[in-house]
Amino acid sequence: MPRHLKPYIWALGIVWGLPVVAVVLGWVFLPHDNPDGACEGIGFGCSPSPADGLLIVAAMFGVPILTGVGLLVCGVIALMQYIGRPRVTTALQPRSRSSD
Repeated sequence: MPRHLKPYIWALGIVWGLPVVAVVLGWVFLPHDNPDGACEGIGFGCSPSPADGLLIVAAMFGVPILTGVGLLVCGVIALMQYIGRPRVTTALQPRSRSSD
């Protein structure tokens, strides 16, 4: 793996991977039924189960926010790599014309 890609993989793994793991664990461990036997679903006085509510909130807010944060982090990494890159400067020298 190229060395310059490792910061991106680490950053996106943290920014996107940890929330995905948290949502999956929350969905697994939260109840899938409403308390007191209330109806499940959206509309007509019903409400989603806690596990489904987590998925709805994650889709509505988590995806756009984490996409923006991930792009921002990648931009900062790219900028830092550009700033920290050594620059090669060469003096412009006229070509020597060889007479054959």
